[in-house]
Amino acid sequence: MVAIRALDEGIAQFERLTGVKAGVGGKHPGRGTENALVSLGGGSYLEILAPQAGATLSAEDQALRGLERLTILTWAVRVPEVDAAVAGLTRAGFRTSPAQPGARLTPAGERLDWMTFGLGDDGTGAAPFFIRWSPNTRHPSTTAPAGCGLDRKGRLDTTHPVEGDLLPDGRQHRHRGQSRVALHAARDPARRGLRI
Repeated sequence: MVAIRALDEGIAQFERLTGVKAGVGGKHPGRGTENALVSLGGGSYLEILAPQAGATLSAEDQALRGLERLTILTWAVRVPEVDAAVAGLTRAGFRTSPAQPGARLTPAGERLDWMTFGLGDDGTGAAPFFIRWSPNTRHPSTTAPAGCGLDRKGRLDTTHPVEGDLLPDGRQHRHRGQSRVALHAARDPARRGLRI
């Protein structure tokens, strides 16, 4: 997930960088944010998050208003079952936040539903949040505009790997400092290696 101060600016910046125009996803009720999405293929997608104009934001989300360019905010790991994922993380020594339901309507009026939870405050810094999509929801990677993908190895590329962060397969790998995402724009091979 990347963030910026205004959704139209984020869509335009992403298109200039990749040649791919993100599709408007919708507004997050009660949060004051909205998003646009790009499918990365293979069940993955990139979300551009921005505050809605004039919306009241939480203290945490208020910082979005100061982002002049696309900035990595966080990343998500999709899980098939919330309870099983929480149990596995707990067995591995992690604390988790309570699962929270989420929903939004697409511009076409389709309702998307999900549950999310995160890791407790244990100093893990660059840890993801976890999401379980409702079985009645079409996954955004299947409906968002295509044309980009993760780097050629299909993984997140970070600038400062150090010991420890949680990976989807349960191994740990920690990194501190700035992260970057390496994407390739399938429509324009000359733009390979985009760094956000």
